[in-house]
Amino acid sequence: MTKFDYTKIEDIGLDEIQKCIDTTSKLAFDIGIENISKQYFYDILLFLAYQIKKIASYKKPTIIGVSGGQGSGKSTITTLVEHILNSYLSVRTIALSIDNFYFSKKKRMQMSKDIHPLCKTRGVPGTHDIVLLKEKINSLLNADLKTKTVIPIFSKIKDDYISDQSWKIYLGRPDIIILEGWCIGARAIEEQEWLPPLNSLEKNFDSDSTWGKWSNSILKNQYQEIFKMLKILIMIKEKSMRNIYKNRWVQEKTLKKLNKTAKTLTKSDVKQFVMHFERLTRHMFRIMPDYANIIINKDSNYNYYIV
Repeated sequence: MTKFDYTKIEDIGLDEIQKCIDTTSKLAFDIGIENISKQYFYDILLFLAYQIKKIASYKKPTIIGVSGGQGSGKSTITTLVEHILNSYLSVRTIALSIDNFYFSKKKRMQMSKDIHPLCKTRGVPGTHDIVLLKEKINSLLNADLKTKTVIPIFSKIKDDYISDQSWKIYLGRPDIIILEGWCIGARAIEEQEWLPPLNSLEKNFDSDSTWGKWSNSILKNQYQEIFKMLKILIMIKEKSMRNIYKNRWVQEKTLKKLNKTAKTLTKSDVKQFVMHFERLTRHMFRIMPDYANIIINKDSNYNYYIV
């Protein structure tokens, strides 16, 4: 297990460490995490922040990928590491979530008629606006001090974009771009590895794999153009698919706690939703540890370890 030696910190004075812990803990609380342990702060967050700082290029932005299944904690880790890099390590960092680059609800409804009914559900490769994502990444890569890059915001509650008048604006050029999402860095499933239906959703709605193979084809082509730009890939590794289902249900309950008026999914809905991702998630479990640069192991009690 990797332990961060905080006695050798140079960029953050020891007197600043407690302030960093306090502000990071507050940010975590604001996004639904009641507390973070010192082990998590030092061995995961600070360790990752320092590893990213080491490879930051101040001539051109460096792109980091963070991948993990639904509810694995990737968005939380990304948000907190982004905070540490920006506020304490003087590394200009912007986090982009692939969850903010879905096709609109209207577009997906049309896709459900033109391609396959399952296309109406956001999430799998093929339901993201990769052209828009590339446009924003290229804007950041080629930015100068005065460049304004408008970053879209997708509402999971509305299942659609919020008004573009409320989208975020990033000024200037970052040193680091962190691209996070459940399928970041994923590689397509080869034809000889394709299995029969894995769950009831596939069995009932995609028994001939029309939808699954369409999504896999998009992943094999359009998505790899983005993933080739990653300098390093960080993977949050789960022990089983059962943990993914559990994580996503915990995530839904947290959403309800943060927004009591929000319309959230039932446990049965969550299970049905996660089935859309099961095939590729299992594939990633099997092959991604062989090529990810940093692997964060997560247990069923939400403890994280870098080995």
